[in-house]
Amino acid sequence: MNAGEEKSARTNKASKQILDAELMQREKKTARLKAMRLEKEDAEREALAAAPPAPPKKKAIRKKAAPGAVKSTAKSPATTKAKAKA
Repeated sequence: MNAGEEKSARTNKASKQILDAELMQREKKTARLKAMRLEKEDAEREALAAAPPAPPKKKAIRKKAAPGAVKSTAKSPATTKAKAKA
């Protein structure tokens, strides 16, 4: 092995060690966050189970327009003033 190959091998080994250490830290953090999320979900599930059921929602009833009803065509005062100035 020549000097260039030795240096390349040392660099590769050092970078692999750094990447492996970062990978282990990331996996450790992910496992910790997953455990915390699961605990939180369990607590929320228990809280929902302990809470009284919510009353049923009422359906919104849309009123139909009366036959012969005309839609309002009134304009806002700001619109009429702007047209009057033009």
